[in-house]
Order: sequence, then structure tokens, then C-alpha cells
Amino acid sequence: MNPQALKSLLNAPFWSKDVAVWGGSHQALDDLLSGCKRLDLDVLDLLPDDENLPSASEDRAELLRRELEKYLLSKRPDNGSRVVLVVHNPSILVRYGVGLQPFYDWFTGNKCLTILALDRPKAIDLPTTVAATLRLESDWLLDQLRSLLAKPDNVFVETA
Repeated sequence: MNPQALKSLLNAPFWSKDVAVWGGSHQALDDLLSGCKRLDLDVLDLLPDDENLPSASEDRAELLRRELEKYLLSKRPDNGSRVVLVVHNPSILVRYGVGLQPFYDWFTGNKCLTILALDRPKAIDLPTTVAATLRLESDWLLDQLRSLLAKPDNVFVETA
């Protein structure tokens, strides 16, 4: 869907445990969210420094899941005000298999909306020696996140 569809979702009187994916520039998202109360979460901030990061992938995933749930519980508004949570670096959630369930369980509701913000990869010219062996799947992460959404249509992409 396009940015106007996201604007329509933002202007809806109530949300229904909505988690959305934004594939576009941060500036365009900021413009769409003007006038909305918002929180920003960088998933990287939930992980400790490298020396304190567990070495096993499963342990990292469990740590990330625990920290995400703590964060979401602490930020959910209890006064009924509308808030949009913008999540940066959501690819880490895919990488460790954490998924989106914590957002549905602990944050989203009729007054809370989550937007996973993805920077769209920019086209780059690769040397001919590399171009034949390397393929950039620019929509791979969008497709991975779409498969985790309760409403797969909640993917909004800014056109170039």
C-alpha cells in the first residue's frame, strides 16, 4: 500500500492491534506522523555491548525477547492516550526469530499502533565481477515481515 493508506490508518478513530511495516524514508514517515504522539525504539538499544552479548544465537534471541517485552510493558500508556511506536532496525527481530508476537501481546491495542520502519536499500552499481554472482533482494525483508503480520496488507511503501 502507499503512504496515503498509512495516513488513513493513522487517522482511524481506533486501531485494532495494528502492527504495520513502513518501507521508505525516515523523513516521509516523520511527515506522516506529524501531529501523532510517538515513541521511537531502536532494537539495537535492547541488546548489551558485544562483550556482554551471549555467544549462542538462541540465547541472544531469548535475551532480545525478554528485553523487548520489558520495554513494551514499560511504554504502554495506561491513561488511554493514542501513541505510535516506531521501531527501527526490525531486521534484528527477523534475524533472531523473535517475530512480532511481543508487540501484539504487550503493546498494540485500540489506542496503540506499532510501525516497523525499514530503510529501503538504495540501488548501487556493482563491479561486473561481482554483479553476476551477487543478487540484492530488496523486498526480502518486507516479505519476511509481511508474513509475520496479523494483517498482511499493513505494508506501506514509499514510491521512489
